[in-house]
Amino acid sequence: MDTQVTEIIQTIHSLIEYAAEIEALVLTRHGLPLTTEQLADARLVGVHDPDRIRLANSFVFVAADPRFAALLDLEPALAGLTVGYAIILNSNQAGKRDVFLHECAHVAQCERLGLQGFLRQYFAEIAFFGYGAAPLEQEAVATVRKINRRFRPTCGEAQ
Repeated sequence: MDTQVTEIIQTIHSLIEYAAEIEALVLTRHGLPLTTEQLADARLVGVHDPDRIRLANSFVFVAADPRFAALLDLEPALAGLTVGYAIILNSNQAGKRDVFLHECAHVAQCERLGLQGFLRQYFAEIAFFGYGAAPLEQEAVATVRKINRRFRPTCGEAQ
C-alpha cells in the first residue's frame, strides 16, 4: 500500500477516535439542549431525534479540551463542527441560523450513516475532493439552500 494512503488512513482513524471523545464530552458535560425553535429547525432539516442534540460553544470547549484548539487552527474559518449529536459552533457563528441548519444536516447524515460510517466517509471525501467539493458537505449546503428558498419570504412578500 502506498505510504501516503497509509498515512491518510491512520489520520482518519485517529480523527474518528478523537471525534468519539468530542461527542461524549459535548453530550455529557459541555453541551446545552436545543431551544424550541432549534428543535423545530433540526426536524425541518431531517434530524429524526433532535432531542439528543447538544450545542456547545467552541470557546467553552477549547477551554475544556486544548486539543480542540489545534483542530480549529487547522481550519480557522470553521463555523461549526458536528460529531453525531454534538454540535460545536465557533463563538462568532453561534447565533447564525444557516450555520445551525448546516450542522443539523450533518447530524441527519450521522443518523443515516451511523457515526463511524459518517466520519469515515466525510474524512475520505475531504481528502479526495477537498472540503468545498465533498459530497456530504455539498448535501448539507444544498439542504440549507432548499430550506431558505422554501421558508424565507421573497422580495415583496409580507414578513
